[in-house]
Amino acid sequence: MRSGPHVSYERELVESHEGQHINMDYLYPLLSSTPTSSAAATAAAAPVSGITGPAKGRSPQAKGLMFIVPGLLNASTTNYVRHFAAKCVEASFAVCVLNSRGMGTTPLEVPQLFSATFTEDIRHCLHHYLQQKQVQGRLGHPAARPPHRSRLLARRRNVNQSTSASRACQPQKKSDGRAYRRTAWRRTHPSLPPSLSLCVCAFVTVTPPYDLIEADRMSATPLYRRLYEKAFGTGLQKHVKHNRKMLAKLPGVDRRLLFEGPNLAIDHISSIRAFDTYISASHNGFNSPQAYYVAAQPLVWLPRCHTPILCVGNRNDFVAGDFVPDASWRALVDKNLYTVYVCYPVGGHLGFLGTPAAEWRGDASEAERLVLRAATNFCETAP
Repeated sequence: MRSGPHVSYERELVESHEGQHINMDYLYPLLSSTPTSSAAATAAAAPVSGITGPAKGRSPQAKGLMFIVPGLLNASTTNYVRHFAAKCVEASFAVCVLNSRGMGTTPLEVPQLFSATFTEDIRHCLHHYLQQKQVQGRLGHPAARPPHRSRLLARRRNVNQSTSASRACQPQKKSDGRAYRRTAWRRTHPSLPPSLSLCVCAFVTVTPPYDLIEADRMSATPLYRRLYEKAFGTGLQKHVKHNRKMLAKLPGVDRRLLFEGPNLAIDHISSIRAFDTYISASHNGFNSPQAYYVAAQPLVWLPRCHTPILCVGNRNDFVAGDFVPDASWRALVDKNLYTVYVCYPVGGHLGFLGTPAAEWRGDASEAERLVLRAATNFCETAP
């Protein structure tokens, strides 16, 4: 319900995995050294200014580039994404929002859905369009500035995002000793082939379901159904309508049940649980949604992530379900020194509401302030 500002992204249409085209929307801080809330994001009647080619030298004063992958059914034009993008440029970060295949105005062109177990679009875009020298040239950082100082930070929100982040950055195998830790810090790993060597300096995940089994249980509760299911159902129906022709070609799904006969099941999918039951699980090679959730559990993949990652959660999230026990997080943090977990006592799912006056002014939420403080400190102190 929080209102978001109008922002004028610069859109670049790029080719991703297997020829699927996706939109990467960029927003840059103004050249002024003292950006203000009203001027931080260029006002526009339309949310996207148009499709352009790769930009160069757009923001030499930027601390780095914040790479945002919105949550399920969301895109660069979604309210909370626009709000955070505006706060990023206020804090002197450039922004790139990846519109996942099939989301927003990005249609499906190949029969493959983005999911917690399919992250090739993220890896492809990072490798082909956001390598450190490319980020350096895009922002216009001086040539004398080491490329690894042009920071690229990835921020993920909502359903399946922590899983996608950790899967996208995990190395194939682990080496030993200081050389491994130093190389991992610089985001290149000696065991990775060039196609998998990513340049992300750090990841941040905000209120995703860190336990997908618990999140599935929560989706059956009256509170979830009252506050969230209708909005999700509307989004799912728009997604189905937008990509209906390609959804009928998805491998692994029951086409006869979904798309044939007088009572098409595809027209009655109104919840994430139903979508996973009829489409996501079988499309990704699983016999049931539960098997799909087990395979995608963030706490299974996070120990293998060797890029610094900040995980933000809270104890009253009616979408993600009951918080993962503190003991489990302590065990994970002890096992993987690249992981940090921050748990708020309140916040709800993407809520973190401020005072009425703060909401009226459009101030940054507590979660946004935490992310931007962490990103700023990281850019100022990391080697």
